[in-house]
Amino acid sequence: MSFFCAAMCFRTGSSLDALHLLPRFQPYIDQQDIINLPAYNFYIKLSAVKPQEPMSGETVLPENEGDDKITKKVTESSRNTYGVEVTEQPATETQEIKQKISKSSGRASSNTGLPKKKPKRTES
Repeated sequence: MSFFCAAMCFRTGSSLDALHLLPRFQPYIDQQDIINLPAYNFYIKLSAVKPQEPMSGETVLPENEGDDKITKKVTESSRNTYGVEVTEQPATETQEIKQKISKSSGRASSNTGLPKKKPKRTES
């Protein structure tokens, strides 16, 4: 078994992001090349046994909109396979937790769980 690595980048909106990616693509691609990539274009560098020179490519947009029935089936299947049932805490446990947090932080509790406003000081 051998080690395989791929580095891929699309156009960045930030020169700092480009600087972060630059070492993976030097000396073949410079910072301005990454910043000025056209939409849907990318650079990729593959490394299997030995690192290869970076390549450029262009993504292909799908020609059709897809099928809503298939989308619903895939979503349902994913939820059944990977989904987790979410249960809410009873209100009493939630209130107790909020009170403990308020007491430990030295804040007064309220119905919203936010600290009460301190009265304004007036100078006479």
